[in-house]
Amino acid sequence: GASLRGSRRTGAALRRARGPEGVTDYGYSPELAAPVLGLGRVRFRRWWIAIAGLVIRLQARTFRAPAGVVFRRVHFPGYQGARLPAWIVEPAELEDPAPCILYFHGGAFIFPVHTMMLRNAARYARELGARVIIPEYRLAPRHPFPVPVEDCYAALAWAARESASLDLDRNRFLVLGESAGGCIAAAVTLMA
Repeated sequence: GASLRGSRRTGAALRRARGPEGVTDYGYSPELAAPVLGLGRVRFRRWWIAIAGLVIRLQARTFRAPAGVVFRRVHFPGYQGARLPAWIVEPAELEDPAPCILYFHGGAFIFPVHTMMLRNAARYARELGARVIIPEYRLAPRHPFPVPVEDCYAALAWAARESASLDLDRNRFLVLGESAGGCIAAAVTLMA
């Protein structure tokens, strides 16, 4: 029908929009646009993933907390006993026990916590008066499914089990995620 013809025209227009540097007018490289346009598959090289992950980790380590919000690092027992890091983000002035937001970061299951997620967590903590926990689950391709989901379920179980020592209100937990983290949040909710 008409919608199919429209999508073909859109794809043709996007293919023509590529400039001399091989980038479309929309800021996508042709390699990343290929799956959308039906032109083939994108192959991520492991070295590229490693370098991008390193850059993201360095950005997160140099992140400065907004005024009135405190960030701290803790560790929790992940899937099969792995010791994994997590961020706890909370307003400087918070009544205990506080509600808990377990926030699973996005990143296509291959990238670590990005500074954007830390800013989001700070906003959630401040605006909702909650303690936000961001578990750093293990990433693909080194740790394929079900490891990331199981790590996040382990984070939920740990937060519930340690709610008294973490000053969390056991009756007010929210599981939240975006992108890959949203997928994990849905899975963890079903597992709980």
